[in-house]
Amino acid sequence: MQDDTDFVKQLRALELQCVGKELAAQADVAAAVRQRLAQARATETDVEFAVDVPDPAAQRVLLALCRRYGLDIYRQPRQRKGTVCVRAPKTFGQNLLWPIFKPIARATERHIARSLERSLAVAFEVDMSPDPSDE
Repeated sequence: MQDDTDFVKQLRALELQCVGKELAAQADVAAAVRQRLAQARATETDVEFAVDVPDPAAQRVLLALCRRYGLDIYRQPRQRKGTVCVRAPKTFGQNLLWPIFKPIARATERHIARSLERSLAVAFEVDMSPDPSDE
């Protein structure tokens, strides 16, 4: 459980690091990001970002961030499972959403890999240290 608590703290710290000093100083970072989204929508129209996110965990990260900031993700009919669409102002997507998403998705991938290695080591009573031939 401590590992999950540490991971939640890491995710929150990554979000704060990625939003910039101005937004990170706000009491409610998500509300500040939603306000920035509203400001961007006042000056520019939404565009569709269709991104390839083949990793299911990274898709869940994107879904969580979009829900946190008031955006919907969707898939067009007949689109591949790894393609996810988001409608947002271009500047918001490029300057805020994606820069937040990328490091959080990478941290999530590392967390899942470490958790899997620990579970496999315990379940199968094996040493899961890296194979020297892989290096």
